[in-house]
Amino acid sequence: MNTCSIYIFEAGSTKTDVIVYNGNTKVKLSLSGFNPNRADSNFSEELDKLNIPLEAEIHFYGSGINDRLNKQKVADLFHTKKITVNSDALGASRALLNRSEGIVCILGTGGNVLYYDGSEIIDNHGGYGYLIDDYGGGLELSKIIVSNWLNNNLSPESSKSITEYFSVSKLDFVSQFYQNVDLHRLAGVCKIIPKLALKDDYLSLVIKNYFDVFIDRHLYSMCKKHNNFKVNLVGSIALYYYDWIEKATVTKGIIINKTLTKPIDELLEFHLSNNDGL
Repeated sequence: MNTCSIYIFEAGSTKTDVIVYNGNTKVKLSLSGFNPNRADSNFSEELDKLNIPLEAEIHFYGSGINDRLNKQKVADLFHTKKITVNSDALGASRALLNRSEGIVCILGTGGNVLYYDGSEIIDNHGGYGYLIDDYGGGLELSKIIVSNWLNNNLSPESSKSITEYFSVSKLDFVSQFYQNVDLHRLAGVCKIIPKLALKDDYLSLVIKNYFDVFIDRHLYSMCKKHNNFKVNLVGSIALYYYDWIEKATVTKGIIINKTLTKPIDELLEFHLSNNDGL
C-alpha cells in the first residue's frame, strides 16, 4: 500500500470531482470543468491552489482525453511525473467493473456505449460530440424536448415549466439562444423533465422514443456483437431516466447490471485495491 497521498480527478467539461486520500482520511473537492480540447476556464488556477505535494500519486480521468497530445496537456498542468492520465470512458469502466469485462453506457451530457475487456476499452459506439451524435446523453434529449416545446406539442404545465427554466418566452428563445449559445444550460433542462413527464403523456412518449433510438443505434448492436446482454450505466441521465431506460432495455432482452451517478468513489477503490502504481 502506498503511503503518499492519492489524488483522483474525474473531469467533465463543466465540473471536476476530486478525492484526496491520505491513509484513512478522504476529502472530496469540486473544481471547474476541464477539457483539453476547449479553453481552460479556471481549472489551472484552482489546481495551483490545491498545493499538491510533489510525491503525491495522481490519477486523472477526463473528457477529451483521446490522444497523446491531450494527455500531455493534462500532465503538464500538474508539474509532476507521478501521474496517469486516461479518458473518462476508461474511468467509468474501472469504476463499474474493476477488472471484469463488460458493456458500459455513459449517459451524461453526452452519451456513448463501450466494451471494456477488464483492462482497456476495445470497442465503442457513439459519443461523437454534439454536432454529430451524442445519443443517450442529456444534450441530444434536451434538443428534442426544446423542439417539441417550441412547436407547442407539450402540455400547458410542461410548457410553462420549461419557459420558467429558460426565463424567456418561446417567441424570443431562438434569437437569444443563438446570440449567446449555452449548451450546458440547454442540456440542464433534462433535470426538470422526468417529473413533468409523469403528467404529460406526449412528453413521456418523446423520452421513450429517444431511448429506443439510442438502444437500437448503439447498445443492442454492441450486445449482439459481444454476446453480452448485461449492461452497466453511469451518469446523471442514467439516474434521472432510469425507468424509461429500463423499460427500453427489457424489450430487447437487455439486463441492467449496475448503475452509478458518479464514478469518483469507485475509482479510488479501484486504485487502492489494485495498487498498480504509476
